[in-house]
Amino acid sequence: MSRAPFVIAGLVVASSLAWTVHLAGAPHPFSIGSGLVLALGMVMFAVIDAAGLLLSRGRWARRLALLLAAGGGLVFVASDWRVSSGIALGLTAASAVGTRGPWLDGWIRRRPSAEGPGPRPMGVVFGSLGLLPLAGAVTPGTLEVWHGVLGATGVLLAWGYARAHTWGLWAIRLGLPAVAVPAMVTGPWAGAVAMGAAVGVVVALAWTRHARLAVQPLLDRLPGPRIGTVADEASDRA
Repeated sequence: MSRAPFVIAGLVVASSLAWTVHLAGAPHPFSIGSGLVLALGMVMFAVIDAAGLLLSRGRWARRLALLLAAGGGLVFVASDWRVSSGIALGLTAASAVGTRGPWLDGWIRRRPSAEGPGPRPMGVVFGSLGLLPLAGAVTPGTLEVWHGVLGATGVLLAWGYARAHTWGLWAIRLGLPAVAVPAMVTGPWAGAVAMGAAVGVVVALAWTRHARLAVQPLLDRLPGPRIGTVADEASDRA
């Protein structure tokens, strides 16, 4: 078995931990609170991505790893230069090269799994989870309380929806916009636009048929019993 997937997954997690160390030092313009919330989101997605690379071997894990690398690059550009950011950037670049290179070609499945939930339900889950790091990114100076509440709510509802709970779907449809409103009015206008757009996309995906079928019980999707007629009974006896 090739060691490349394990090395690349380790680089993805290591780079997120390195960005956590960098953001914990509150580099300008990030405060300690906003930096740690952003770092927590990056670590969360890195762990999910490592599990996806090693267990499900799905194409989404490869794309997510590249998105994480791009996010690390944005943090490097937006924050002050430090030794910690240089180390984190080096690990991020190594993970991006490993993910984009040929080392995963024989490992990643070429076609999506037939039993997978589909892109729209996965968009609901990842979009809800993404509200956590976004809450730290849009309020770099001072983490607003409602932004933290929105990020935590996104993680909770993503868990409920991923566990195929119907309440998770309806909470995303109706409850997430209600929590997003105070977060949008208490932060800077640029952050409000970004947060509103992200929540809008998640809610729109949650109202699709594919998102509903992902949590609908199997028995509700099975066809009902066929009601026979007199002619059918006669033909069966024949």
